[in-house]
Amino acid sequence: MTLFQRALCATLALGLGLTWAQPRDPSPPETSALTGEWLFEILLGELQVLQGDSGAGYSLLLDAARKSGDEALYERAIDVALRARAGEAALRAASAWRQAAPQSAKANRRVLQIQVALQRIKEAQPSIRQLVELAPQAERTSMIMALPGLLSRAADKPVAAQVLQDALQPWQQDAALGHVTWTAIGQARLQAGDPVAALQAAQRAHQLAPQQPEAVWLGLELALAHPQAMTWVEGIMPQVNDPALIMNWAKLLLQKGRMSQAEQLLLE
Repeated sequence: MTLFQRALCATLALGLGLTWAQPRDPSPPETSALTGEWLFEILLGELQVLQGDSGAGYSLLLDAARKSGDEALYERAIDVALRARAGEAALRAASAWRQAAPQSAKANRRVLQIQVALQRIKEAQPSIRQLVELAPQAERTSMIMALPGLLSRAADKPVAAQVLQDALQPWQQDAALGHVTWTAIGQARLQAGDPVAALQAAQRAHQLAPQQPEAVWLGLELALAHPQAMTWVEGIMPQVNDPALIMNWAKLLLQKGRMSQAEQLLLE
């Protein structure tokens, strides 16, 4: 049980008129801070929140988080600020958490999420890059592919797409991640309403890894409405062996009224 969880249990116990019973465990307690200044601040902060003074509660909880380094306390301070619709305060708490734990992917993700929510997209480039850097090698592909979704709430989507492209510059020619990087950039460009740039990104992704499916999926999405993408996808589909991609290509051909071509494809 974390320091924050113990303190919250203590707060609830006080509110119910209960006493804090020590567990019968011969092992040493996780922290002695529970009986000291941190516990007092946490309890007082939670009581302030319960009484409707979110600002005072936030300040106490954030101070306790800084002193203890407890991640759950940083999370709680952020949550209190967000519930009070104090976005700047939430960002300060998340930034303090990241400064205290620069290797924490969770802290960095929270900073990015709040920056996007506050529409401070131009400040998000270091957060995006650090999220990828902190991801284990085996998880970097999924992390990069998730980034356009994280930025989808940006009001200025062209700026968001450019920020993403700049942030991902270190991986644009990477042997293992280059095709994923350009596919993510293409998705962001598509979200920004720029199908030409999205197609160019898909083409670069495909050039880096012709056997990988990500760029082709993006091409199929673009081809629904854009003739240039349709022509490009038609040119590369004969080399595609992925059954799911072939099935979706056939569906697209049907949507375009090219019945005989779709039928021939499905019968092969």
